[in-house]
Parts: sequence; C-alpha cells; structure tokens
Amino acid sequence: MQSTTENADPVFQIVNNVLTQVFGEKAVQIIYQHLENRYALQRNEFADKIDLFAKGLENLLHANASYIERRILKDFCNSYGTAEQLELVHMSGTCDFATSMRIAMQKA
Repeated sequence: MQSTTENADPVFQIVNNVLTQVFGEKAVQIIYQHLENRYALQRNEFADKIDLFAKGLENLLHANASYIERRILKDFCNSYGTAEQLELVHMSGTCDFATSMRIAMQKA
C-alpha cells in the first residue's frame, strides 16, 4: 500500500487533500477501504476510473457526495490551471462530476 507521499498521481493528491480536510485521516482510510472492497478501486486508479470513483463516493456519501465532488473539481481546476468555466458547467448540471473531471484532466 502506497502512502500519500509516495503516490504522485495528481488526481489522487487532490482527492486525498479534499477528503482529509473534510473528514479527517481516519475517515479517509475508511472511504478508501470502501472503494477498494466494494469496487476493487485502488488509489492509483482514481484518474483512470473516475466514473467508478464517483459511483463509489456517491454510494457511500449519498447527497453529501456532490459537495465533495465540487470541492475536488474546484481544487483540481485551481491547481492545474484549467478553465474556471469548467466548474461552472459542472455546477450548472450540464456535465456530471466524472465528465467534468475527464475534461479537466485533458486540459491540465
């Protein structure tokens, strides 16, 4: 198992930072275990399997997932200089979280 400092994946770094800020380290480990056990989703696969990540997050957090998704998208866009319009498109409901993240990753 890789620690957060060993994992250089930018999507994972943003996800980890947001989840840790919102829930704390212990709860984040539970979230990761849920994603691994229920969806066979490893931390280094978040970027490649963003749809599955979103599904797992929504399954676990229900209505609260949208807040976390907006924070992840905003932090990613701010960190990698992608267009601010992307976040507005996501928030307007034009694109779901996974689609918005794929677009942001392509522009980064």
